[in-house]
Amino acid sequence: MVRASLITLAVLASTFASVATTQGQVQGQTQGPAQPGIVVVLDMVRVFKAHPGHQAAMTKIEARAEEMRKDFQAQQVALQDKAKQAEQQYQGAQRDQIEIQLRQEEVALQTKARQAQTELMKSEAEAFYKTHSEVMTIVQELCQQYNVGLVLGYDSEPIDPSRPESVIRGVQRSVVYHTNDLTDHVLHRLGETTRTAGTGTPATDTRRN
Repeated sequence: MVRASLITLAVLASTFASVATTQGQVQGQTQGPAQPGIVVVLDMVRVFKAHPGHQAAMTKIEARAEEMRKDFQAQQVALQDKAKQAEQQYQGAQRDQIEIQLRQEEVALQTKARQAQTELMKSEAEAFYKTHSEVMTIVQELCQQYNVGLVLGYDSEPIDPSRPESVIRGVQRSVVYHTNDLTDHVLHRLGETTRTAGTGTPATDTRRN
């Protein structure tokens, strides 16, 4: 298993470090350069999709976006109704004045909609940044624990031969082959963090080697 592979390498690395330290103390020699770290891959898309806090934040943003969409749509309908009513009830300069006022209201509504969209994009960016920072902290801890020297991003989604875009994405992947996947380790650590934050007590590690 991937985890067994990572743990084995980590144990070997720590064992070699202990042996080198002991030999250095006995022989009075300084330690040599650190062993190079192993290379692993990480599916960030999968991590973001499985992150409970991120998904909750995105659901809230999407709900807000849908609420605002319905509100703006209702206001647009109301402006259209006012325009029809003005066309039927008023003539001449009075109707022209009302049409000018309605156009001003329409421009104001469009400006408000753009501002709302900008606020939603900002909220979404903040949610992604918060999740990314949390994940990077965990990645750094795991890399130090397992002596990882390089983490490559990759896409673990299977290629769907019935979808040309999926095939194109698949054959263009930067990572063609790998044996060490850090994704499950990150997801497990996220789960531990979530349970600890929710209960206030450390979570029990139930993983099997």
